Amino acid sequence: PEAFGETLAQCAPLAETFHRVLLHYVYDAPEGKSTSFCDHAPLRISCYKAIARLLEARPQYVQESMPVLRHSAEFETDEACREAARALVRKYMLTAL
Repeated sequence: PEAFGETLAQCAPLAETFHRVLLHYVYDAPEGKSTSFCDHAPLRISCYKAIARLLEARPQYVQESMPVLRHSAEFETDEACREAARALVRKYMLTAL
C-alpha cells in the first residue's frame, strides 16, 4: 500500500483515477456492502501511511478523504489503525473546512 500511495503522490493522473481505491482499503463498509477493505490490521496500518503520503502531496483530496478517515477514527477495530486515522483527522481537520 505504501508504494501505491507514493505512486499516487507522484503521478496526478493516477491519483485522480485511483485515490478512492486507496481510501476504500481502510473503509469497513456496513454488512452487505461491497468494499475493498484490508482486513489484516498490520497491512492496514500501511494503508494509513499511504493515505498520509497522498494527502501530503495532493491536498485537493483532503476534503473527500475526511468522511472515511472520521469513520475509521471512530469505528476502526485495531487500536494502532484507529490512532493512525485519528492522527490524520487531527492533522487535516482545518484543511477540510
